[in-house]
Amino acid sequence: MIPTIRPISELKNTTSISNLCHKIDEPVFITKNGYSDLVIMSIGTYERKMALHAADDFDAPLEGFEIAAEPLPRIGFLEGQISVPDDFDRMGEEAISEMFEGSCEDAGDSA
Repeated sequence: MIPTIRPISELKNTTSISNLCHKIDEPVFITKNGYSDLVIMSIGTYERKMALHAADDFDAPLEGFEIAAEPLPRIGFLEGQISVPDDFDRMGEEAISEMFEGSCEDAGDSA
């Protein structure tokens, strides 16, 4: 929808602007010296826009969901649901050592 824009001089005719706001049921943009300055709207438009804004509020709880009184613990929440190999912290140890230090056999040759 194309916005309705009026110069600030039209605010002198308050009845006309009020009728326009109620007729179009959208905000009217008011310019001053060619630049945006104000936005006016009917109270009905304002209340609908505020209701939509409140519905979009991310802090509001969603229907059907409950907010936990305390946050769930992050440590141990998957306990018993997955398994980790015993050598997990040593996997690829030899290959990594060789990449950074060279093989142990190479170190003996250079001495």
